[in-house]
Amino acid sequence: DRAQAALGVEFPPSLRRHLLEYGSVNVGWYPILGLAPPPFDQGPRDDLVYRTQMMRQFEIPSHLVVLLDDDEGDAIYYLDCSQRDEAGECPVLLWEIEEPEVYSRYADSFPEFLLKRMQFIAAGLE
Repeated sequence: DRAQAALGVEFPPSLRRHLLEYGSVNVGWYPILGLAPPPFDQGPRDDLVYRTQMMRQFEIPSHLVVLLDDDEGDAIYYLDCSQRDEAGECPVLLWEIEEPEVYSRYADSFPEFLLKRMQFIAAGLE
């Protein structure tokens, strides 16, 4: 709840479960961001509150939450907390440096995002 308050958003049920059960996990080379103990502004790089607050300095919309970034800043996956389906799930958007004004829809929910990332890794594409 403190993480949601710090970012001013409500996480979807699947992300809340994931954070409680697993925290941060690696899928391939990069971590799916989790939570560090408060204070969040001093958190490690794999803390989603810390990374989201860092990205907000670059004026990303306040309803986006960073889930994964490639450390080079070429591709960042965001949870879009401004949109919800009937189950309360939010889509995941992909931002790529080649098209900096575009946030494309990558997955309809956090679970679909995880599945697509695992399939991507399993196919040897990363």
